[in-house]
Amino acid sequence: MKDDSFRENPDPAHLHAFRRALTNVLSTEVADFTFAQIIDGLPTCASFWEFHYLHWVDHPVQTHEAVWDGAWKKLHTMKATFDPLSLKFAPNTLQAFQEATPGSRAFHLRLIEMLAVSVHQIAAYIFDQRDDHANRNKQYYDAWVTEQQRQNAGDKESGYYTYTEPPVVFYHPCYCDYEQYPRGIFDVVGYWAEAKIFGGVLLFDRGESETECKELWIHTGKRSPRTLFPPTPDQFQRFVDFLQSEKSGSGTASSCPLPIRPTKHNRPRWFHYHASKYFHIFRDKYDSRHPEFFLWPERPSITDFPEMADHAWWTVHQLEVAMGEVQLDEAAVAAAMESMKNITISSPLSTEHAKYP
Repeated sequence: MKDDSFRENPDPAHLHAFRRALTNVLSTEVADFTFAQIIDGLPTCASFWEFHYLHWVDHPVQTHEAVWDGAWKKLHTMKATFDPLSLKFAPNTLQAFQEATPGSRAFHLRLIEMLAVSVHQIAAYIFDQRDDHANRNKQYYDAWVTEQQRQNAGDKESGYYTYTEPPVVFYHPCYCDYEQYPRGIFDVVGYWAEAKIFGGVLLFDRGESETECKELWIHTGKRSPRTLFPPTPDQFQRFVDFLQSEKSGSGTASSCPLPIRPTKHNRPRWFHYHASKYFHIFRDKYDSRHPEFFLWPERPSITDFPEMADHAWWTVHQLEVAMGEVQLDEAAVAAAMESMKNITISSPLSTEHAKYP
């Protein structure tokens, strides 16, 4: 697919909004830290385990506690020479943004989509430009992965299944299908950077046509929750206000909303499998590979599905009322019942699981 940039398709109003928003995102401490890690060639130990479970005590990141000083210097040089007009976008993505009316919700959603693509692209570019220092770290990691594969070959012969790390250390656990990505492992790095900066990979409700941008969903890279969540109205507005801020260096302000973190108020929730396979929620169709069938978790988590806490309270309250221990709290029951309706088919409370194997 041919890519376009603002350089070939000038639109002053939309270009100004985009440059301002991207500048604000790139001015954040979390963006600096994310890109500096890529330049370094390894994430820090704390940063890596934020996304992953501790499976290997000998993992290369275990002794990597801080970003190399030279990475910060190189990042400063890159930022000083970066030109947003050099970024490329799929023609339909750029056109949809330019056709959206500034200030509208559709405009803000399309702007956020443009930013997700931009951060993804910048991260992939930085990874591609790694120097000798970063290459040494990559070779260190590659050698460790090779050894893991050698050990796993013996385990497979014994019938014991083991997991092997992807061929790049910067990865979101649900976006590792590099064989089907247009830029291979560079896209894996891009998804990781998005998750670090925004709080998760940014996905959108594409509607029946699979070309729309109706709602924003965030697929966190943290170990919990495992589900997609929507920003609350307040989180969305704070994000938009931040993107539109004209204040120089606004990204370092205490009001910066990035990364966006989920709470019990971010509802409803989706398993990525159902959202993308049946309900047109994705960024690109190749984002991730679907398993042949979905394995429902045996123990639903209230972190994944906050409505489970409401259901537990409602159940206990009904028992307490029946036993005469408390008076019926009609307002609280009504609120709990209403919250238990705000669910998707991924929810343990849904009765439609059989329709979506």
